[in-house]
Amino acid sequence: MEIVKTLTAFAALCFALPAHAGDDWTREDTWKQVVFTTLLAVDCAQTRYEISHPGRTREGNTMIGPYPSKGRINNICMATGLGHFGISYVLPQKIRNDWQWATIAVEIFVVRDNYRIGARMEF
Repeated sequence: MEIVKTLTAFAALCFALPAHAGDDWTREDTWKQVVFTTLLAVDCAQTRYEISHPGRTREGNTMIGPYPSKGRINNICMATGLGHFGISYVLPQKIRNDWQWATIAVEIFVVRDNYRIGARMEF
């Protein structure tokens, strides 16, 4: 049910905002999107690993809850990836660039911190 709410909100956002990207989506935008998506996949795999090894740690994102299910993580990761692309696509170039770099930086720190606490990857 949560994924339905997330996807509905995302769809409403896409229809509410004018699409600016179209012709001005660049090769660099694509590469930044690939980098973000790769880091997100690593973050999600690390979270799934931690779920498989209970008692070691708990989820730090309070919006997800301390011990989410793998299904919940999978849904959140899918919605986040799709949502990030959708938001990136509709943003004007200058704001898109800042948005993509900022979210890449956040994912770098999350993946690094997960690694430091011993999280490995589980797909």
